[in-house]
Amino acid sequence: MGIFLPYVLQYSLNNPDEADKTEDLLGKVAKQLGWVNWDEDNKKSADIVIKKVKELQKEVGFSFNLKELGTTKEDYDKHIDVLVNLCV
Repeated sequence: MGIFLPYVLQYSLNNPDEADKTEDLLGKVAKQLGWVNWDEDNKKSADIVIKKVKELQKEVGFSFNLKELGTTKEDYDKHIDVLVNLCV
């Protein structure tokens, strides 16, 4: 599921029902870890967290898409309902 983390975070930032909570939470994470100054805007801070997640994925050799993991279109189509339910 980690492959989806940056996308789920970005979705939450773009979702009007979740954006404020997500910005606040990720803003605090960025500030606590010293990635941004404490007076930085939460939206910008949240974007930094997503960027850092992607950098970490790259650094540890994490796959960035399902194809890199060897997932075929048939596998995807067969299990998409399970993936959707896990994300809801």
